Amino acid sequence: MVVVTNGVTDWTMEGASVKIHMDGHGTQERFSDQEGAAFFTFKHAKGKERYNIEVNAVSYDPVDLTRFIHDPEGQTEIVHVKLYPTVN
Repeated sequence: MVVVTNGVTDWTMEGASVKIHMDGHGTQERFSDQEGAAFFTFKHAKGKERYNIEVNAVSYDPVDLTRFIHDPEGQTEIVHVKLYPTVN
């Protein structure tokens, strides 16, 4: 699960695009709900696999980061991402 919040106000952000790519598992895209959460499932992931997360929202700087799955045995990982408004 990826939780997206506004980095200035700490309010949750609805409608942010969240893409997760894992080698051999393709890319999944979800949009954050009213609580700022986007949910993903990788049923065939093995331990220590790397995945890339890309988060975008209109008028906010995008975020790209890399994480590793440490224990794929039905564990839920929560990644918190704060987006900051784009400065013109």
